Amino acid sequence: MTGSAPTGPIAGPQRAVLLTLLVGIAAANFPTTLLITSLETIRKDLHSTFGVVSWVTVAPSLAYAVAIPTFGKIGDLWGARRVYRYGLAVSTAGSLATVFAWNAGALIAVRTVSQMGVAACGPAAYAMIASRFEGSARIKAVSIYTAVSGASPVIGIAVGGLLIDKIGWRSVFLAQFFPSVLALVLAFVVLPETLVARRAVHFDIRGAALLGTGAASFLFGVNRIRGWGIGNPVVVGCLAASPVLFALFVVTESRHSHPLLPLRYLRRRSFSASIANLTLSQSALLGTSVITPLLMQRRYGYSVSITSYLIIVRPMGYSIGAWLSGGLRRRFGAFKLLVVSCIVQAGSTACYALGSIRLFLPIILIGLITAGLGSGTTQTTLYTAVIDSVDVADAGVGNATASMAGSLGVAVGATALSAIVGDSAASGPFVVAFLLAAAVGVLSVFTALLSRPAKV
Repeated sequence: MTGSAPTGPIAGPQRAVLLTLLVGIAAANFPTTLLITSLETIRKDLHSTFGVVSWVTVAPSLAYAVAIPTFGKIGDLWGARRVYRYGLAVSTAGSLATVFAWNAGALIAVRTVSQMGVAACGPAAYAMIASRFEGSARIKAVSIYTAVSGASPVIGIAVGGLLIDKIGWRSVFLAQFFPSVLALVLAFVVLPETLVARRAVHFDIRGAALLGTGAASFLFGVNRIRGWGIGNPVVVGCLAASPVLFALFVVTESRHSHPLLPLRYLRRRSFSASIANLTLSQSALLGTSVITPLLMQRRYGYSVSITSYLIIVRPMGYSIGAWLSGGLRRRFGAFKLLVVSCIVQAGSTACYALGSIRLFLPIILIGLITAGLGSGTTQTTLYTAVIDSVDVADAGVGNATASMAGSLGVAVGATALSAIVGDSAASGPFVVAFLLAAAVGVLSVFTALLSRPAKV
């Protein structure tokens, strides 16, 4: 790997780059969790139905997962700084446009375009970290970046909840706009380019189209299972088409001189095991994230506001785990840290299952905290492993592939566990759902065992 960063502590110029990226990710993620908890308020204000308003979160998530590999590759080819600036500009404009959305359709469209900008920023940020940081400095930078990414939605809940109560939901996105402008200014002033643009390399349009349509087909099919049923022709068609499209993608990549994703990376155990682990761990974590609030409202009888403030301990745990992961990795090694973190994350679901039966809040809180801690250390370790597994020139698309794999896992986990719980308030469906998540978590432990310690 090439790079100009030191292998020790983060130096002055690198610190400025990292701070700029932190402001950007904090601004982008600020309303993420709060938007989900505000859907009912938005529905009433826009005089819409919940089925329509739910696409305020669904459509941007689909667009993000589909677009991120393409933006990752574009950044690798023509410069991550340029892609980051454009993506952040779109996200910033989207936050302001959200304030003026006049109906549900306009809100869905604006949020989707805005998340496309965020999809461009993520891989570009990791590519700049890969280019400017090496060794222990890279581990620390990824840890801090991941921690801030997890902490910003917590701030959104704490601050945004008050804004919604006093002013309205639109004020949240106006509050997001100003730090986004600051992040954009810093991006133009501070950020260096990652590499010399490879203009002689042709972008793999066919590969991008196959991967994007394959992911979109899978995600849309899984998303519509609960609403339309597993036997719906559209659902069946989407789920049947996705593996065919993915297979065609592999064939195309094997024949392309400059593929979207060089397939040689899949033969590297550290890369492929990390991708598999992200898919499984995200499926379990985000699947339980969807049904845990339902457990607290249906079984414990808590209101939405109380549930939100209790749930907040999970992203707080995530940020703490991500923040500590760099030091833990240096002390115990990436391999041991990943295995233990996966075990902790899987064990959190056992707390949820027990709390579904005994209705003992401390057990649920322990599960939330351990889920956050385990996820924070797991994801930081995995994303660092992905960056270390690929050439610096392909860091953007490598990270994007990992992010897309996580999104595919989220779609399956959230849909499957939600379908099991359904509209029930009984303990049985919740226990079954959490035990299924625990089984998936155990599988993630096995993928962790297949990985190898990354070189530091």
